[in-house]
Amino acid sequence: MDYEEVKNQLLANPKVREEYEDPPLSAVMAQLVVERRKKLSMTQKQLADKMATSQSQVWRIESGHFNPTAKTLTKLERALHFSFGDHFRHLLRVPQGPPRKQLEEWRDSGKLVI
Repeated sequence: MDYEEVKNQLLANPKVREEYEDPPLSAVMAQLVVERRKKLSMTQKQLADKMATSQSQVWRIESGHFNPTAKTLTKLERALHFSFGDHFRHLLRVPQGPPRKQLEEWRDSGKLVI
């Protein structure tokens, strides 16, 4: 069985497909950190030194096994010359429209409780 066959067989499971298509934030952030670090030709040790932390902490970040503090995220952004906010900003945009209409939609959908 080749890679594509295994992948297709796994993705036939709805729960696996959902995780594959919409990975957790920690996995997305880990991928961003790895890609940016490699783009800058840095090793994990070099990134750790720039962040004043350990290489094992960088490994945890890059493996997605972390729950970063704001301080750690700030250190990462500075060391990598990268903004997580800029990268994820499109996810935070609220559809434009009359504010009253938007509030009513949120109330009706349960997103806003008044």
